[in-house]
Order: sequence, then C-alpha cells, then structure tokens
Amino acid sequence: MKIKSIFLFSILFFLMLTLANAQPGGGGIGGGGDPDAPISGIEILLVAGGLMGIRKLVGAKKKSD
Repeated sequence: MKIKSIFLFSILFFLMLTLANAQPGGGGIGGGGDPDAPISGIEILLVAGGLMGIRKLVGAKKKSD
C-alpha cells in the first residue's frame, strides 16, 4: 500500500511540474518581471515543502518499523 501511495504521489508531482511549466505568458505572474531571475520565493517555498514532506514520510516509515 505504501509503495502504491508513493508511486501515485510521484506521478502527481511530475504532472504538477509539467502543468506549472506550461503556463502562458512570459516572465512570471502577469507577464512582467525578470525572465533571467534564477530563483524566486515561490521555488524556495516549494522546495522547503517538498523536503518537509519527505522528512515526514521517512519519519513515519522509521516509526512503523
């Protein structure tokens, strides 16, 4: 069951990334902004949330073992 849920989460995550990259317009929200900016606040929050989720999954696995 855990492997199925991890697989489903992975598939949904990659689909979300595909949809996020397919947005119309250029350069950020509303079409403005610097298109060469390497990292904005949204990316930092997404990475932090992903790391917290992975940490919880690993902690739950260790606790169940």
